[in-house]
Amino acid sequence: MPLPGSHSVAQNALERMKDRLSGARGIYPYPMFLGFGLALVLLVEVQARVNPRLMGSADVITLDTAPLQHSAINLSIFPKGNSLVVEWDDGHVHSWSLTTEGLEPLQPFISHLKSRVHNEIEGAGLAGEVSASRLRVTLAVDQRLKYLHLRPIIYALADAGITLYSFQTQLTTAAKTKPDQSREH
Repeated sequence: MPLPGSHSVAQNALERMKDRLSGARGIYPYPMFLGFGLALVLLVEVQARVNPRLMGSADVITLDTAPLQHSAINLSIFPKGNSLVVEWDDGHVHSWSLTTEGLEPLQPFISHLKSRVHNEIEGAGLAGEVSASRLRVTLAVDQRLKYLHLRPIIYALADAGITLYSFQTQLTTAAKTKPDQSREH
C-alpha cells in the first residue's frame, strides 16, 4: 500500500506518458527516406527498361554508329504475349498476331500510316521545307523479334509510299555525342 503523498507505479508511468505525449518531439525522417529511396529505385528501373524516345517497351540493339537526322514518324515494335505491338509517337497503339503474314490484319495500321504521311507532306509543304528526313520512319525494334515478324510492317511502309526508314539503336558510350540519348541507325 502506498504511503500518503506518494504515487503508485501505475500513476508514475501514467504521468511519464502524459509528459512524453504532451510535448513536441522531433519527427524521425527515416520513413520518408525509405519511401523516397524506394521511389528512386523504381524510377531508375522503369527508365532503364523503357525506350527513351517513345516510352515504349522495345529493347533496341546497342551499336557504334553515327547519329542521323530527326525523323518524322517513330514506331516502337515489341512482342507482348502472342501479339506484335506497334506504339506510335503520337500515342496510337496497334497489335496483331506474331504469325501474321498478309496485310489484311494491318489495315488500321496502314490507314493510320497513310494519314500520318499525308499530314507530314502537308506540313512540309506549308512550312516550305523540303527534306528527305521529313518522311523517314524510325523503327525501334525489340531484339527478340525476327525479320519474319517485321516483314508485314515493311510491306505496309512500301504500301504507304515510304522508302526511307531506319532502325533505332543506342550508341555506346564511345560513340555518344550527348549523354543518355538514343539515336537511329
